[in-house]
Amino acid sequence: VKSVSSVYRKINFRKVPFEEILDLLAIRLILRGGIESCYKVLNHIKDKWRILPERLKDYIAKPKGNGYRSIHLVIEGPEKRFFEIQIRTFDMHQIAEKGEAIHWHYENLIKKGILEGDKFKPINNTEILKRDNRVYVFTPKGELISIKEGATGLDLAYKIHTEIGHHCLGVKINGKFTNFKQKLKDCDTVEIVVSNKIKPSKDWLKYVVTRNAREKIKSYLKTEERKNYNKGLILFEQEKNKLPPLYKRILNSIKISNLIENLGFSDEVKFFSAIGENERKVRKFLFKLVELAKNLKELEKRKSIEDEVIEERLIEIKGFNYDFSFAKCCMAINSEDLVGFISREKGLRIHNRMCKNFNQLSKKYPHRVFNLNEEIKRRILKYKNIK
Repeated sequence: VKSVSSVYRKINFRKVPFEEILDLLAIRLILRGGIESCYKVLNHIKDKWRILPERLKDYIAKPKGNGYRSIHLVIEGPEKRFFEIQIRTFDMHQIAEKGEAIHWHYENLIKKGILEGDKFKPINNTEILKRDNRVYVFTPKGELISIKEGATGLDLAYKIHTEIGHHCLGVKINGKFTNFKQKLKDCDTVEIVVSNKIKPSKDWLKYVVTRNAREKIKSYLKTEERKNYNKGLILFEQEKNKLPPLYKRILNSIKISNLIENLGFSDEVKFFSAIGENERKVRKFLFKLVELAKNLKELEKRKSIEDEVIEERLIEIKGFNYDFSFAKCCMAINSEDLVGFISREKGLRIHNRMCKNFNQLSKKYPHRVFNLNEEIKRRILKYKNIK
């Protein structure tokens, strides 16, 4: 029974009306088991009596600054009388009674944070009261589940069952629906809400902290990607066979892996998986690939011609290779009667034989005049056609 002095202090110092003092009668349960036994007892009490949620204090999960640990709650008992119940283990009780965490009836023995006399010796609560970094929650059926601190409703869903996790729509925490990103707290009653329309996505990895949940989400995504890849590959081939023959030849002549990067995919697996996931994309991708393939073939053809032209343009004269070019002074590129002149700066220049500049240069430097044989004329003519 709460002492008269304690009731007096509550009324006068804390300004609590007498009618609102609900812990006049209290029961302390001291258990010989571990932490889980405290939560099991709490669950039994919740099943049998109506508790006041706002008066539930879990000092086991979150000890007081002085190390005190216990679960405090208020229930509505027989004849609508309210009782306070304290639940703790034997070790917690020993610390509360004989350590620095002295209960309220020893408050008058404490002065400036130091116990008077040598009857009680201070105990290093930091060493004794080590948190296990776990959160304890209840299922709707009253089962106690321990899970990593900071875990979300999605973590809990995967802890219960893989399929429940895969189809988790949200959670009900203490009867209120919320999304599965919500972090769980001690003593929460958590119900998982599922829907067959829901399936994991990459974003889910942001909302879990347990290794178990992360591995199951990754495994699901990998399996789905493999399924989508096989489906996408079949769809792609089916649609490709419906293309006009010309388009098919263009696509078959080039490796798909050389083109898909231009569509924003790093590899073929991701490309075909995207088609498998959304088959409406296949025709759109096909026509884009045909256009890319045509452009690539054109580039390859142009490069091949350019390489050939470079090789054709090198003419050997007296042991030296000269690159030829057409003189602009006489529009030699449009002429038939051609002759060469070796320039120090521009290599072999091709002139019209009737060009005034050529005639002047040939008189001044006759040793630089180069008459073109049939083979060189053929190569020059080929270059003219390309131009």
